[in-house]
Amino acid sequence: MVDLEEAITHARAASELQQGQRADRASSFSNLGIYLDARYRKRGIAADLDEAIECHRHGLDLCQFGHPSHVVSLHRLAYQLAERFDKQSAIVDINEAITLTRTALELYLHGHPQHAIFLESFALYLSDRFKKQGAVADIEEAIKCHRAVLELNLPDFPGQVPSLHFLAVCFSNKFGKSGALGDLEEAIEHTRTVLKLRPSDDPNRPKSLMYLAIHLMDRFQMKGEMANIDEAILLIREALGLRPCLANYLRDRFQSRGMLADIDEAIALYRSTLETSSDQSANQLSLFNDLALALSLRFGKLGIVADIDDAISIGKTVTEICPDTHPDHGLAFSNLATYHMNRYLKQAAAADLEESIHLHRVALDLRPPGHAARATSLHILACSLWNRYLKMSMISDAEEAVELGRAVLELRPPGHALRDTSIISLVTYMREILNRKPETVDVDEFISYAALPWSFTHLDTAIALCTLAELEEATECGRAALEACPIGHPRRNTCLRVLALCLGDGFKLKGLVADLDEAITLGRAAPQLCPPGHSYRDQCLHSLSVCLRDKSRQPENAITDLEEAIEFGRSALELRPPEHTDRSSSLYELSDSIVDFEEALSLGRAALDLRPPGHPLHVESLQQVALYLKERFQKEGVVSDSNEVITLRQGTLDHRPAGHPQRSAALHDLAVEFHARYLKQDTVLDLEKAIELERAALELRPHGHPDHSMSVTSLATYIKELFNTKATIADLEEAIVVARATLELSPMGHTDRATSLHNLVLYLHERFQRQDTTTLSLHTLALCLWDKFNKQNALVELEEAITHERGALELRPSGHPDRAESLHYLAMFLRARFRKMAARSDLEETIMFCQAALEHRPPEHPHRAVSLCNLSIYLHARFQAAGTNSDLEEAIAFQQGRATIDVENAILFGRAMLELCPPSHSGRFMALYTLATCLHDRFMAQNAMSDLEETITLTQVALELTPPPDFDRSSLLEKHTLYLQQRIEKLGSTADSAEAAALQRATLDGPSQVNQVVWHLVLEAIATVPPRLLDTRTGILCDRTAQISQFESSSARALRARSCFAACRDMLHPSLLTQAASELLTQATSQLPM
Repeated sequence: MVDLEEAITHARAASELQQGQRADRASSFSNLGIYLDARYRKRGIAADLDEAIECHRHGLDLCQFGHPSHVVSLHRLAYQLAERFDKQSAIVDINEAITLTRTALELYLHGHPQHAIFLESFALYLSDRFKKQGAVADIEEAIKCHRAVLELNLPDFPGQVPSLHFLAVCFSNKFGKSGALGDLEEAIEHTRTVLKLRPSDDPNRPKSLMYLAIHLMDRFQMKGEMANIDEAILLIREALGLRPCLANYLRDRFQSRGMLADIDEAIALYRSTLETSSDQSANQLSLFNDLALALSLRFGKLGIVADIDDAISIGKTVTEICPDTHPDHGLAFSNLATYHMNRYLKQAAAADLEESIHLHRVALDLRPPGHAARATSLHILACSLWNRYLKMSMISDAEEAVELGRAVLELRPPGHALRDTSIISLVTYMREILNRKPETVDVDEFISYAALPWSFTHLDTAIALCTLAELEEATECGRAALEACPIGHPRRNTCLRVLALCLGDGFKLKGLVADLDEAITLGRAAPQLCPPGHSYRDQCLHSLSVCLRDKSRQPENAITDLEEAIEFGRSALELRPPEHTDRSSSLYELSDSIVDFEEALSLGRAALDLRPPGHPLHVESLQQVALYLKERFQKEGVVSDSNEVITLRQGTLDHRPAGHPQRSAALHDLAVEFHARYLKQDTVLDLEKAIELERAALELRPHGHPDHSMSVTSLATYIKELFNTKATIADLEEAIVVARATLELSPMGHTDRATSLHNLVLYLHERFQRQDTTTLSLHTLALCLWDKFNKQNALVELEEAITHERGALELRPSGHPDRAESLHYLAMFLRARFRKMAARSDLEETIMFCQAALEHRPPEHPHRAVSLCNLSIYLHARFQAAGTNSDLEEAIAFQQGRATIDVENAILFGRAMLELCPPSHSGRFMALYTLATCLHDRFMAQNAMSDLEETITLTQVALELTPPPDFDRSSLLEKHTLYLQQRIEKLGSTADSAEAAALQRATLDGPSQVNQVVWHLVLEAIATVPPRLLDTRTGILCDRTAQISQFESSSARALRARSCFAACRDMLHPSLLTQAASELLTQATSQLPM
């Protein structure tokens, strides 16, 4: 560095001493420019670069064409202007570099030894300007120049490979603008040629591998051929083996796509590379810095504190090992300060905030005036001080932030890419001071910044990309600016437009009509300040039209709003001729307002024509035209409309590559269109395509995604329709799986739950209908025979039912969902045969099958209680038949188990059922009755008075309601009477006694009730009469059942029942009932054979 300083000193002295010697002085200026450029590369101070450029200007002015220094100065001046453009983005620098190089090409024609160098440089400068301005003519001329360089150089010329590389890069950049597959194919072809010419030990081979991988990924996204992505992965892995650049690639892709797998792999690569590198490795400092940055990025995504702690620790290491003379010394402190600020924003520890401010001050000191990164350090330090102001409210922090913000703006002149961001920050700081210390703020300065003097189109895009918090901040700044601009102020019109735009976009985010009304009011005032001929009049009319259209779509809107919106929209369109840059926006918005369908479609198509592939709003217009054509297809059914909709939707999908946040929506929309065409044309290929696309969409919409349910439902519908068409059971099974997933996403109360349940029922019913018909037929036949047996008491039907149910059981092996059902019914059939035939084997088999059914019904099974109850009955029957104490004990155990499990569950479910049946609900009576019955069962088992009290309360409420038509109200009266009598026995309440007596009278409200009571006593009295009786008078064997039936229908029984009711309707007494029973018993036994 000392030698370089001395060389600069001597070169300055030589240029000053050679005042009259033009040629020698030109050489001295050229040398001084070269030395200053070398120092700039070491220190990064922009002043050195600026002085080097001026030295080359002087040198070029002092030497004429033909002088040896002329060609050097010309080349150096153009090169360093391009270098300054790369750092500062001043378009005048690259324009001058191109002009100088074009002049050099005209002076040093084909055949000159420097011609190829100038031609190559000229192509590179054109490419740089294309990246900034996007003029297709620049990139096409650059491609032409690169091809000319290749023609000038022999195949084995050392510059052949770089020229091919630059040519490939040009085609890649052109593809990014045009989206033309031919440009991408050219880029791939030339990059493959470069790789062939770069052996495995070439240091630039990894770069070419990465370029080719990127191009292949672009082709994969356009064509969907898996071979492209497979080759891209192989190339990236090969590049990783040569240089750890894959980690940087993965980190950058994570920043753009947010895929956690990328940042995880990048961190792992950084760590593994650090483990294998030596302490003296030249790349170790960069690796530490990259690892810390990657950890900080992952912390920002996942919030894992260990990541930011590691980043801070590594960042401190970087600041310690980075030499003072290293060009990234200031960057090391700036990064560490950023890591502390990130942890502060997560944990709110004041120590992190203070350390961040301190480190940013250190970084700023290491970036003196003229340093390329000084503006960044000033901006970040201002942001840190603002965060401390928000925490501690120290006005000095806000004041210092304003001073730093002003300094940033001086380093970011109009046209700088970050100037707008700097203005917003400065306005935020100044507004706070204006609120607290207005006397310290220059109001005119604040107005000039708050009015945001950007181009209106730029402002529209910037505000559209704001978050809600940023938009609210911008709105408040706009209000403050408008208040500071009274009527007549030259900037009032700008403030009106900015505030109206913020309020309009705020309405789109928050939906507050008040914002929209205020935007319309401001919008109406703006055109008055922009009379005909004003450059901003079209923008004012356009914005007002959009706001009025949005207002017309609100409830209770006025049709005049829409008519006025269309009028202003047409006026704006007239002010934007075909060559106007904003004409497509007017066409698009006016199309969205027009009621006439055909005119709206025509305007939408016109907007799409002005927004070709590569235009930032191309996809927006694709979607608009697709919606219009879809609506017309739904109304008129013209297949050509559906075909065009699919083409447009496919175009949208092509612009939503893997990782794009809207890719899943594009996949879903395209699937919907294929399904719509299938419904029209019944082409199975369209349905299969819809399924393929919806599956891809569902993969991008995992559980928890807001559109997961939508994709699941659509996929289930498509698969069900495919099953109906192809009758493949696999499709039906998949439809059931997807429908169950949909139901899980629709909990109780969800608006889509009914639809989800309905779909699942349909699919399950379809599968049920397609189950093994043999099994289903056997089981159904067995049930029919069982019903017939119960009606006719014919043993032959019971035998056949047992046979068929055994057959069904064999076809329902262990694990079959219906096996427990067959076991249950087979046990019931065998129990009935045991009662008929008294065969001990039937009873044993009954118990065996019932126990097996119980094993298939775990505690949570809804029919376990039935199995428990049946098993206790069957075991008790075996005890009665054989007198085995073990059976009785087991039956009691099962009965206790049933009581323990079932009664509690029954009460729990009964309460839930009652909550779902409010007082006006038709099912409330049965809910009350069921819960009361369950509580009474628990009272009988546990003798808890609280259960009996609640039982009585519930039955009292139920008695006030109207029971269902098929419910016998008298049975509830009888039960309530029983409950009251039980409370009398427990508490001796006289009120309960009176109520019970009244209820007993109410239950006997007609002859039928008395008849039922008395007849019950009769049947109990004759229960011991043998089933077969010999009539000693006639010698005929009589059937007891037939005799009782004959008596039941006799007129004598009816007469006595009526007389009993007449005697009992005013006074109830047990003796009266006994007398009635005795009379009927005498009558009955008198007719029996003796």
